[in-house]
Parts: sequence; structure tokens; C-alpha cells
Amino acid sequence: AEALEREVAAAVKAMQPHGLLAQPEFTYDPEAADAMWDVRKGLFASAGSSRPKGSVMLTEDVAVPIHRLADAVGDLRTLLDKHGYTDGIVFGHTLAGNLHFQMHADFTQPGELSRFEAFSDELAQMVSVDYQGSLKAEHGTGRHVAPYVELEWGSRAYDLMQRIKPIFDAEKLLNPGVLLNDDDKLHLKDTKEMAVSDDIVDLCIECGFCEPACPSAGLTLSPRQRIAVIREEARLEKTGEDNDLLEALREGYVHAGMDTCAACNLCSTRCPVGIETGSMIMGRRDRKRSGTADAIAGFAADNTGTIETLLRGGAAVQSTARSIIGDGVVDAISGGLNAFSGHKFPKPNRSLTPGPGAPKAPAPSTAPRGKVVYFPACASRMFGAPKTDLDLKPVTEAMLALLTRAGYAPQLPDNLSGLCCGQPFQSKGFPDQAKKLGDKLHNAIDAIDPQGDLLAVTDMSTCALHLKADGMAVADSADFLLEHVLPHLTITQPLPVVAVHHNCSAQRLAEQKTIEALAKACATDIAVLKSVTCCGYAGDKGMYQPELNAHALRFAKNDIPDNCTLGVSTVSTCATGLTDHLGIPFVALASLLEYVSRP
Repeated sequence: AEALEREVAAAVKAMQPHGLLAQPEFTYDPEAADAMWDVRKGLFASAGSSRPKGSVMLTEDVAVPIHRLADAVGDLRTLLDKHGYTDGIVFGHTLAGNLHFQMHADFTQPGELSRFEAFSDELAQMVSVDYQGSLKAEHGTGRHVAPYVELEWGSRAYDLMQRIKPIFDAEKLLNPGVLLNDDDKLHLKDTKEMAVSDDIVDLCIECGFCEPACPSAGLTLSPRQRIAVIREEARLEKTGEDNDLLEALREGYVHAGMDTCAACNLCSTRCPVGIETGSMIMGRRDRKRSGTADAIAGFAADNTGTIETLLRGGAAVQSTARSIIGDGVVDAISGGLNAFSGHKFPKPNRSLTPGPGAPKAPAPSTAPRGKVVYFPACASRMFGAPKTDLDLKPVTEAMLALLTRAGYAPQLPDNLSGLCCGQPFQSKGFPDQAKKLGDKLHNAIDAIDPQGDLLAVTDMSTCALHLKADGMAVADSADFLLEHVLPHLTITQPLPVVAVHHNCSAQRLAEQKTIEALAKACATDIAVLKSVTCCGYAGDKGMYQPELNAHALRFAKNDIPDNCTLGVSTVSTCATGLTDHLGIPFVALASLLEYVSRP
């Protein structure tokens, strides 16, 4: 610590003679430091997103002797401006004499290639000859620099490279033409186009920051790949050059691009400019739907009470069937039907059980902390929790017990059966039906609290996220339990360890710390599933596209210690998929909190 203080003081002192726009501030807070690094890491994509739609972001990295770095920055800036790249920016790793620069171009426009060629020629002369630097600092040479390798290294060295390469690569299989190429116009051929395709994603630079968050990356397509394919579709539609390829892309995109997209939008949390590829997919589902599908969705939205009863019954039937004929037979039958129907028939998870239905409104009582509005989510009513060795209540009963135990008088909407926030319809591409159901729920809650004076809470983070986006003031159970309920509870029987899954909605609500704090109140130790982003269950895709759920959880067992026998989530459907694939039951966090705080 003392050495660090000395270094900071020396750095500040060294800056002073050069004139400062602001007093330098160094932080010792890890979160603040991470935020600053996020800004730095995101500069590349953020700058790229400011380019005009339809243009390509161009970036290179060069290096010069560090004692000449300042001059090189000025000369590079002059060069960008000279050739009309006035929006270009220069940044880099200055301690290594490494400069990055970015600009944009649309090579479909007349004169763009000539401008780029003139700029590239002068750049190569400046860096390689005038500064005796390198046209490549930390990244690969690439086709843009290949025509200038001889200029940088000289004819003798270039000739040696040309003679050495065939010894190891006589058939020219390794990066053919990328590093060594006799075509001095190589950098002007096969230039990339980023056709305008969708307002939501047009500013994507295809940097790939999104990919680690996507549950389908590596199974079918990542967000970057989904965007790249629709751009190619848009380009082919415009040029008409290959209708067979266009049709093949459209056909393949149904499964790889749309059906296996969880639409969780976790990609937006990694994207420096917040691009929601999942929202693009939901929009495409909306535009792709048929009149028949629209009619079915409308019928379902008008009969949610009946649908809820049927789904609970279906879960009960498959659960009973498993107890009679065994899991293997049920899985084989449902799996075969799922495959034969093209993923139209569900393959229920082994841990899926019938839910408790709509809870009964508690008897009126005087509560020291007053009334609170509680909306039990439809999934919490329809589907039950996996079986455990503990006497756990269903999430709806657990929430009512916790609220009462903490001194609140919970108020439930009338005619609860069938009430839905609309999120399932929204994710399937039926925004009109989603709004209709959302409005119905709003009216039901307004009937309880016309003035909007009461706190309102729901028990699933997916519902909370959707309702917040729809303009409703509602808290997710995690936030509400930590802030308003836990302080009034006494933990009587904590568990030794519990696994914690941060579902996609909880992550988008930035509830990770909240959930972990609640889990730590329930257990001596917690094990966060760090290898999981979205679990891939996505409401019902765990039943219709089970391979997505399995792929998303393929590394998660490594996160669970040997002595851990229970996990928690804030979404009941996620819990069923986690239970099936990870070998321990996952339950609602509210159910566990109710158990460990029983008097």
C-alpha cells in the first residue's frame, strides 16, 4: 500500500507541468476501478456505434518508438483529417508505443475505395518508413496490411519470408494470402458491407463482447452471428445476386436464429452501447407470425384462466405418469414427439410439478407495517417446486407467510386465476396480446390501491422486469424481501451451503448483490453459478428446445461444491431446468427464506 501511494504521488507530480484539464483522481475502490476499465474497454465499440448506419467501422493498430509517440499522434490525426476521416479517433496503449485508430467508410459509395487506398499508402509510409515503426502492434497483419509488408521489412527480408513459407506450407493452406500476398490491391477487394437491416442492431460493430453472455453461443448462433446473418439477408435482398443463398439463410435462421434465441437480452448488458439482439428477434417473431398464430394467441389471451388450469393439469398428468411408468419412458415418448413435431410438442422436465394454483387471500388483519400488494406470478401458480428433503412451501404460500411474519397485511388482486403480466406473449412476438393482459393486471392492482400509495411486489423477476418496462411501480421479490422483510425476521435454522443462480431478468435488474445477500442470510456459505449466464430455459424453451437449456448449463456442475444439496433462483421455471441438469433441487429463494425463518 505504501509503495502504491508513492507511485500515485509521483504520477500526479509528473502530470502537473504539462497542464491538466482536471485534477487527477486515483481510486482504490474495486467497483469504481472496474467501471473505469469498462469505459476503456467499451471505447472501441462505443466509438464504432457513432458511425452512420450502413457504414463499416475500420480499425488498425500501429506502433512507433515510444520517444516519438507524441509526434506520431499528431501526424496520424493530420493524416485522418487530410483524407476526410474527420470523425476518426486515436487511442491506444501508450506505454507500449501502440496506437489504435478508428474511422468509418461505406465501400458501396463511389470514391470510397480510392480514398481508403490513398490513406493506406500514406499511413504505411508514415509508420514504416518515417517513424521506423510497425504497421501491426498487437493484432494480426490481415489483408489490409499485406500489401505493405515488403515496404515495412525491406525487399531482402520479404524475399526470405517468401522462400521460408513454402517449406512449411507448400499447399498454401495456412492463412492463404493474408500475410504474404503479391497483389498490391488486395486491401481494396472483397470489402465488407454492413447493410442496414434493423434499427435495433444497425449500429452493432460485431465486436463480439456479447457472445460470452449468450446461452446459445456455440450451440447455434451468438448475438453477433444473428446480426451478421440478417445483414447478409438484407444485402442479398438489395442486390438480388443469389436468391438460393438468400432462401437458405431464411430457412436456416428459423431454428438457429430465432427458435434457439432465449431473447433474454443479456447480450445488451455486455454490449458497450446496449444493443438488445433479443428484442430484434422478438420483433422478427412478431413480423413472421401467421394469421392462424395470431388467432391462437388472441384466444389464449382471452382465456388465460382456462389455459392456467390446463397447464397445471398437464404438469400433474406428466408427473403422475412418471411415477407410474418411470422417467425413462416419459422422456422417450415426449422426446420423440418433440423431435417429430419439429419442437412443437413439449418435452417436460423431470422436476416439473403441478403448482399450487391461485392462493387464497388472507383474512383481514391489523398489521403493524400496513398493507402491501402482492401479485403471485402465473408461472408460480401453475408450476410447483422440485421435491426436496425440506418441508418447503410453494413460493406463493411462502411469500404470504413471509409478509405476514414481517408484519405486513398482503393484499391480492381479485379473480387472480388467469391474471398475467403479458411477458410470455411479448417474448413470443405477440405485443398486442401482451399489452392487453398487462392492462388487465394494472386495472386489477389499481382496484386494490387506486391512489398508488401501497408497496407492490411480485414473486418472479421476469414479471418484475416486464412490469417495470411497462411503467408499473412494482418490486421484485428479491429487493422487497431484503429491504422490507428480512430486517423483521429471525433466522432460526440456516443451511450449511446453498447454490445461487442469477437468472437473466435478475441480472438485468442488477439484483445479484441483493440475491446473494438473501442467500447468505439463509446459509452459512453460498456457491454462485459463475459459469452460467442465462440458463436457457427462457420460460418454456427448456421444454420445446431442451438442447438450449442443456448447452447453457454444460459447465455449471463445476460451480457446485460436494456438500451443497440445494440451490435457489428467483424464477420457478429456471429452477426446473437447473434441477434436471445439475443434480440438486433448485427452489424459489422466498421458499427457502420462509423455511429458515420459521419460529
